[in-house]
Amino acid sequence: MDGECLGRSRGGLTTKLHLAVNTAGLPLAVILTPGQAGDNPQLLPLLDDIRDIDVDRRRVRVGR
Repeated sequence: MDGECLGRSRGGLTTKLHLAVNTAGLPLAVILTPGQAGDNPQLLPLLDDIRDIDVDRRRVRVGR
């Protein structure tokens, strides 16, 4: 994404952080958007950024 991910709202300039995390709360994927951007349109790009995860102590490649 181009720019600095700043958006205008009633509170001023804002940035929204979209995260996909594992069961331990550690980030698997991160996307920054301007604050006024919706959450739902970021779901598929966020899931596309997840390449592999640990399942039963094995690295598993994630496919869509």
